[in-house]
Amino acid sequence: MQFDRTVRSWCLVLVLALSGAVACAQSSDAAAGTWQGAIDTPPPLEVTVHLAVDDGAWTGLIDIPAQGAANLPLTDVIVIDGAVRFVIANVQGEPTFEGTVDGDHMEGTFTQGGQSFAFELERVDPGASLADAPDDPAPAEVPAAPGPDAAAPVPEEVYEDPDGLFSVPVPEGWTLDEREDHVRLTGPDGGIRLSLLTLESDDLEAAIHEAWTRVDPEFDAPVDQVLEPPSQPGVERTVQIEYDTEPGAVRQAIAQLHDGLAHVLLVDAELEAAQRLAAQIDMIVTGYAITALEDVDRSGVEPRSIEAFVATFEAFVGEAME
Repeated sequence: MQFDRTVRSWCLVLVLALSGAVACAQSSDAAAGTWQGAIDTPPPLEVTVHLAVDDGAWTGLIDIPAQGAANLPLTDVIVIDGAVRFVIANVQGEPTFEGTVDGDHMEGTFTQGGQSFAFELERVDPGASLADAPDDPAPAEVPAAPGPDAAAPVPEEVYEDPDGLFSVPVPEGWTLDEREDHVRLTGPDGGIRLSLLTLESDDLEAAIHEAWTRVDPEFDAPVDQVLEPPSQPGVERTVQIEYDTEPGAVRQAIAQLHDGLAHVLLVDAELEAAQRLAAQIDMIVTGYAITALEDVDRSGVEPRSIEAFVATFEAFVGEAME
């Protein structure tokens, strides 16, 4: 049984497209210009927003460098009395920015598919125009939508735990190191380090603390938040911990409990590397399989649809982020 895809909260997936018209609304030019900042996902997702107004008609574009997306059209652009709202056009989950403008600062809430995250932007060029943006950006600049035909990282191998407790895919270019008490996966350029441990414990928080002690005895990052997302079938409990770290760093922990054994995954990464290699991290996290659950006989059990599980998780995340 795998870590479910929805557990990967560091990897907010925007399924991007390039078609669609830009809507308009009547207001002042308080929000016009180029804005740069980030959506506060774990890790933060940097964006650049271009807003322009012509005779009361607002238009906009957005760039998301980490996802290779540039000049994506915005729709439903509304700016009224310091309030601002815009939507990335024709994208699954209706990704929406809603906030306020105060001088050269914009902040508010980004929502997509039931999930909510804060965002903050700073105006870097009040006189920016959309005129120089290409009318039809090359499709290659936009990541393919998920699906059987989408380009995805291919595992170089599948690692089988010698004790038969779990298996995990190893993406091409990654290094796997079997250490005394854990398995270390290191990204191609060394900017991502994932540690896998199994500990006999019914206390997942204590197991995560023990895991960090074994992997990095000097680890002392304060906890930012503790989440308990819905567990997948067969898993008794799931805990995810986000840590307050220095700028440019990402540290997280995910633990699942099954039959008295805590399956722990620790993330120690550079922000830029985590954004750039998000698909490969996703492969590892969602491909991690608890062997005991793989052998369970589920004949006669009606499977729960992934849509139902995602809906449950999105509702949970929305409440957690409020």
